[in-house]
Amino acid sequence: MGSAEQALSTEALLRQFLKYTPAAVAMFDIDLRYLQVSDRWLADYQLEAADIIGRSHYEVFPEIPERWKAVHARVLAGAIERADDDPFPRADGRTDWLQWEVRPWYGPTGAIGGLIMFTQVVTERKRFEAELRLSEERLRESEARLRQVTDNLHQVVWMTTLDRETFLYVSNAYEQIWGRTCASLYADSRSWRASIHPDDRARVDEAVDTNDTEAEKHLEYRIVRPDGVRWIHTRWFLIRDADGALHRIGGVSDDITDRKRVEEQFRQAQKMEAIGQLAGGVAHDFNNILSAIMLQVDEVASYLPSHSIAHEPLAEISGASERAANLTRQLLQFSRKQVMQARWIDLNENVSGLAKLLKRVIPELIEMRFVLEPTPQFTFADSGMVDQVLMNLTVNARDAMPDGGRLTIETRSRTITEDDARTNLDAVPGSYVSLCVHDDGCGIADEHISRIFEPFFTTKEPGRGTGLGLATVFGIVKQHSGWVSVTSVPGRGTTFEVLLPAATTVPVGVARPSRPSGSFAGDETILLVEDDPQLRRMLGILFTRHGYRVLEARSGSDAMRIWTEHASRVDLLITDLVMPDGGGLALASRLQADQPALHVILTSGYSPELAGRTLELRARQSFVAKPCPPQQLLVAVRECLDS
Repeated sequence: MGSAEQALSTEALLRQFLKYTPAAVAMFDIDLRYLQVSDRWLADYQLEAADIIGRSHYEVFPEIPERWKAVHARVLAGAIERADDDPFPRADGRTDWLQWEVRPWYGPTGAIGGLIMFTQVVTERKRFEAELRLSEERLRESEARLRQVTDNLHQVVWMTTLDRETFLYVSNAYEQIWGRTCASLYADSRSWRASIHPDDRARVDEAVDTNDTEAEKHLEYRIVRPDGVRWIHTRWFLIRDADGALHRIGGVSDDITDRKRVEEQFRQAQKMEAIGQLAGGVAHDFNNILSAIMLQVDEVASYLPSHSIAHEPLAEISGASERAANLTRQLLQFSRKQVMQARWIDLNENVSGLAKLLKRVIPELIEMRFVLEPTPQFTFADSGMVDQVLMNLTVNARDAMPDGGRLTIETRSRTITEDDARTNLDAVPGSYVSLCVHDDGCGIADEHISRIFEPFFTTKEPGRGTGLGLATVFGIVKQHSGWVSVTSVPGRGTTFEVLLPAATTVPVGVARPSRPSGSFAGDETILLVEDDPQLRRMLGILFTRHGYRVLEARSGSDAMRIWTEHASRVDLLITDLVMPDGGGLALASRLQADQPALHVILTSGYSPELAGRTLELRARQSFVAKPCPPQQLLVAVRECLDS
């Protein structure tokens, strides 16, 4: 083989060597210009051969420390230099650790032609060795940090041997949640099971004692503590060693009592909403029917002589109709479909104004106390509905104390925080006025608490309650954007707390409305607008019989036609809120624009358009809910005209 061919073969072998060698190798001339580099070198330093061949090493790596230049000088003088752990700064700011060796290479004449550099990036090894040297210290620190974290968690973090016979670790939260010491658990690994609710014990034992290879298991159960029952969620998992063999069991146990309470509230709210939809629909269908019955009874009675024996059965029919009307009204209030007439009220004034009436329904063997907040407790509410809430809660408390006791009615200011709101689905952070009714009566059994607001649910004897009192309270309070909380201990009493949004500023001119008064008769002209023909006819007869002149209209457009002809004669407009060709509010606004002195009474049973809304009345406007007994309707008419 000739010298040229031999040189070519050597060059090819060198390129093959540099391509496949796992070492990072670079060959430089005497001026430290790159002559050859291995692929490993290019990969380690993220370079391209075309970008560095022929360029100076110092130009490619301008950040090289001065001490390396001294190394290169010594090697070019014939020395061999090496280092095991040497920091090498990178252009991106990182520092790698290198193991390197630099030696000279000699040309054909025996003179030094440059140098060869061998490097190996040992950053990971360096890091590993450093961590290995500090492993014991770091392990101690890690254990201390882990204990510091787990001991400050609200969850119990624990670890046992694979046979579950020994607890290797349990965090301090065990003592807060279980009410038992960690030391007792280390001493007896089964002691935690003594707290499990009897109804859940068999299920928990089966789940825990079953040996399986599931990666993770979950379990919910109850524990019994002196202060009550708490719900626990436990998640445990198998821990494997470095060889993949099962090694330990680890887990986390969390107190989920608050979450369970909110979930139950949500389920209860869904159930109550469904019941409310049904109740509202049923009540709606009865309103006009009951109104017509009441008016028919009143009409028949007006034609009978005073000594007629028919008065007694008519009175029974009238009484039954009023009881049915009250029933539908309660159903509408429960389903939050009753039209509200809200205004600013002082809760203290409502309680004080109702105190005399409340004392009449409370027997003497019950001591009644009022504890009112010294400052006014303003809220935007329907005063009559708030009175009904207080009356219903008071009567409920009275019935819980058949042998006497103490009844306390209290008002106060409350601030609901974010933490408070997390435990109650209905709660919203903010300022509230609170109405508390507390008795020391028989209390409510745990199994009944979740049902007390359902319509027709009662624990009273047959004939002693409809089961609508608390349902009505529930509906009214919800319609006012508030909520009711109940705490009860069987044999020791019950507290109902009603929370209503408080006024953000002090309202001006708050006063309780006057009670209806006056005679029934009159000689004014009434424009009566009602789309139900039977009800319209009976109302016309009622008003005519009491001296009023009545102009009847079956719709809003019919009313406008009559108004065009008789506007100057009309003193009072009585109109249903919802009619096929337009609402009563719009009609009232048009007529009062023509005649500002016109008085208006708006009437309505439940209607989808007004369900649960606050009816904002203008001057000279009032509202009467259907069904309304004839005498009450006549009083409302007289009061409106005389106001």
